[in-house]
Amino acid sequence: MIRKIRMCLVFTLVVLMALSLFPGTALAASPPEPTYGSATVDGDSGDWAPGDFFAAMYKAGDPTKEVLSKLYLRYDCDSDPQLLYVLVLVEDGFDGKADAAEAWMKAYDVSTSVLPWNEFEWVGEDVAAGTVLGYEASVALAPGTYTTEKIEVHIQVDPDETSSTGRPLENRIDLVINCDGPGGQEIPSVPGVSVWGGLAMAGAVGLITVYMMKRRQARLTE
Repeated sequence: MIRKIRMCLVFTLVVLMALSLFPGTALAASPPEPTYGSATVDGDSGDWAPGDFFAAMYKAGDPTKEVLSKLYLRYDCDSDPQLLYVLVLVEDGFDGKADAAEAWMKAYDVSTSVLPWNEFEWVGEDVAAGTVLGYEASVALAPGTYTTEKIEVHIQVDPDETSSTGRPLENRIDLVINCDGPGGQEIPSVPGVSVWGGLAMAGAVGLITVYMMKRRQARLTE
């Protein structure tokens, strides 16, 4: 029994040590807080993870209606300026419209105006058809609590439907950015390896450790 407990402790320690090598202490967004870390705004959503999911985006911003797209967020506490990274992806069966005027974010505690993107790229753009799978962007936004007037993120979905996180005020979503909390203390990353790759490696190392301990135990009893 004691040996089993030791094995579990060793496995847990190995997992924690392996995770310390990979980006971000938060494995997933925990709304109203986003995932903490950076992203590359290049029109390729491959560096985003399912755990970055933040909110559903509904037809006409009405949560009683159909989900047309989804919002993913990350926040980089260490960049200058500090940046909120935004990924919007339309749901299967829908096409986003490549209309930059309809791809926006508002933080109503700051202003009722659209926030100016720091970077912006369409995801999966079909230039000929004028359609997209979504967009990714970054915006300079200070840490803080955006829970009074809240936030809204928007995209146009073909044919001529709007998709947003919610409107009016009672349907908007909260955003809390806390760079002093545990999630905001970002751990240096290993280039080319994702959080999920880190978890897989941690699990593999843990299994190998357990196997080696069992082999050692078997030898001692021979």
